[in-house]
Amino acid sequence: MASNDPTSSANAFPPSPGPSPYLSPSPGPSSPLRPATPVRRLSESSGSGSEYDLSNVPEAKDLPPTHKEYVLVYASNPLDLKVFSPTLTDPSTFKDKTSKPLYFVDNSVFTRGTPDVALIDGVDKTGPIIASAKFSAFSKETAIGLGSPNKPKEVVWEELRRVSKDWSKYAWTMTIPDANHETRKTFIWTRTHNDKYLDTDTDATKLCHRHLKLVDEATDEVVALFLSNRLKSWHKMGKFQVWKSWGQEWELMMLLTGLTVIEKARRRARARRSILLTTGGAGGGGGGGGS
Repeated sequence: MASNDPTSSANAFPPSPGPSPYLSPSPGPSSPLRPATPVRRLSESSGSGSEYDLSNVPEAKDLPPTHKEYVLVYASNPLDLKVFSPTLTDPSTFKDKTSKPLYFVDNSVFTRGTPDVALIDGVDKTGPIIASAKFSAFSKETAIGLGSPNKPKEVVWEELRRVSKDWSKYAWTMTIPDANHETRKTFIWTRTHNDKYLDTDTDATKLCHRHLKLVDEATDEVVALFLSNRLKSWHKMGKFQVWKSWGQEWELMMLLTGLTVIEKARRRARARRSILLTTGGAGGGGGGGGS
């Protein structure tokens, strides 16, 4: 069913299935024989200025240990982001102001013919695009793809689908290779206020409506979180915590879809503010605060 989506731009990429040969090998998960990496308090968004407190690891709230963490920091253009992964380096020495980012996120609103969200392998937007999303003005579906849009025949296209009326749930499906076969799995990003996942001692955390959990549809298991830093920091947007991973391509898709949901929420909020400014306060429904 068609829907008027204020988050879209003019163009859409045509889906065209194909292989995904562009990814470099990813280091596998840590051996279970290694000591666990220290985990920060949930109220801290990066190793910058943080002390590691082993008395407050996620298990204290009956949560699984963090497999990997991706920290989002605003770039010089506040629409764009830098992505750091302290769990891929030494967390105790990670500083988001001096460390090299793993990825760059280019959120493009006004440039025709470019992705709305581009995940770039590099420190700025001059690097190669390795995943992208293109919004549609009149559809609940968003085209998401692994690969460069400059090589459309090599892009593996999927869809991110809004599955709730209030923009609080988005589902996506991808093929996950197994030892003997390939499996199609579906995951759902859902807005969450569950105290189990949040630092409820922080008032700013309680007031924020942009925390997300990623659920495996088949098992109803929460496999990742996005914890927003909104209302707490002008420098850091938030962080993704990955509890379970199906490999590098899955993590790229997890990042891309999460970043797309976040960007859609930002554009809806901007559209509501524009309506309020032009109508003097009358109106401004449009989605209940983002997803």
